[in-house]
Amino acid sequence: RAEETGVKSAIVAQAKARVDALIAEAAQRKRVEDALAGAAKGTDIEALRSAVAEAGKIGLDGNAVQTAQARLTTLEKEEQQRKEAEAKKEAARKAEDAKKEAAAQKAKVRDEAEATLQLAVGGGDPQALQAAIAQADKLGVAKKTIGDAKKALTTLQAKVARRDEARSALAAALKGSA
Repeated sequence: RAEETGVKSAIVAQAKARVDALIAEAAQRKRVEDALAGAAKGTDIEALRSAVAEAGKIGLDGNAVQTAQARLTTLEKEEQQRKEAEAKKEAARKAEDAKKEAAAQKAKVRDEAEATLQLAVGGGDPQALQAAIAQADKLGVAKKTIGDAKKALTTLQAKVARRDEARSALAAALKGSA
């Protein structure tokens, strides 16, 4: 219409270009506003962070940006809390694993002490048996097993005492007959 009324075509072209630029700018603002609103409704922190940055680049401000920024802050706090909770869970799991490993190691040492005790019961050496009993008791071997070993020690000590008496009597007899 401007051309029909005698306005120069260069001015008309400039005006059309400016109108086209304003339309493109408005379309971009609308696209960014829609992206911002959509991201603010979701839980994708990166998408929301990107939308807030894009809004800042084009100079968009107002309630939509403030709402999105508040939502981003909330999501970031929730993410941090989730990470902290996961870290605590992982630490608790590691502590439990370490506790189980320590218990397994203690059980292994106790089992070894019990095996040593059983060998000492059949070994015929009262001093070795006495030491094995003390070690087994210290390491938590079953009281019944230790009690049985103590009975075996008493029997062994009596047997050794009788053997020693017999040797002494034999030595005295041999000395007296010589």
